[in-house]
Amino acid sequence: MKKTFNHKLILDTLVSLLIMSFVYISSAVAQDFGPFTTVLTNANIQPPASWDSNFPLSDQSNTSLWTLNPAFSDEFNQATLNTNKWYPKMPYASQGADPTLLLPTTQGLEFHMRKGPTTGNYIYRGSYIASKSLLLYGYIEANIKMPANYANNNMFLYAKEPAEWTELDVVEIYPLPRTAGVRAASNAHVWYSSLVDTHTEQQTSFTLNGGQTFADGYHVFGFAWTPTKLAWYIDGQLVREGVNSSWHQPLNLYLGVWDPHNWMSKMDPAQIPIEAMKVKYVRVWTAQN
Repeated sequence: MKKTFNHKLILDTLVSLLIMSFVYISSAVAQDFGPFTTVLTNANIQPPASWDSNFPLSDQSNTSLWTLNPAFSDEFNQATLNTNKWYPKMPYASQGADPTLLLPTTQGLEFHMRKGPTTGNYIYRGSYIASKSLLLYGYIEANIKMPANYANNNMFLYAKEPAEWTELDVVEIYPLPRTAGVRAASNAHVWYSSLVDTHTEQQTSFTLNGGQTFADGYHVFGFAWTPTKLAWYIDGQLVREGVNSSWHQPLNLYLGVWDPHNWMSKMDPAQIPIEAMKVKYVRVWTAQN
């Protein structure tokens, strides 16, 4: 007996499968990058005169039952850098980084910049530290005084592996336009992963009001990273939060200043010597609740 095929049924089935695949992939990618909510875009804020250093500034009642993670926490109160915890450079790249421009003091760690000589497109030498351990989830907090110059000043989590490359910026001060002391960015990047092979990002920024700048004094930058949530804080106040559906890669913790070279703008030679980024401490906690 000769078999017959319902070509229309087969075609309709194939079309349905293609549509279902497209919807699944689209929803997965959409979920991968949000949703994010900007809670506070601008305000006149500053940290309190004192607080309990055992807990994050944003959770002084210790509702999450925080435990300090010593592998990433440093009070920066010694005259030498603790090289058991930190690389005095970026471990994945050395261009533009000069370990001699790190200045440890008993009052904090200073990150300096100087003009050349350097390599590649970099005109100025910057300074960085990177954690020797990899972090997966936690609360990161640092007390930082930003310089008022064109440098790129930041604290971020980052790792580049063959199968995955992600980044979470706790705070990033862009060099152009000249808002080094005014606007602080919080960004989440997926450069590539199992879902996407092109760079995708979520960016926003917080602006200080009333003529106040981040270069006027120290401010506390905090970041909560859990399996389900991302949240950014400045001086204990929530400024942004979002769903974590893509940032599950163990990452190094970085702090430093660097020359944006051809990325955003060239440094201003009139600002030599360039001010330092000053960090009083970095503390990282793990939530027990």
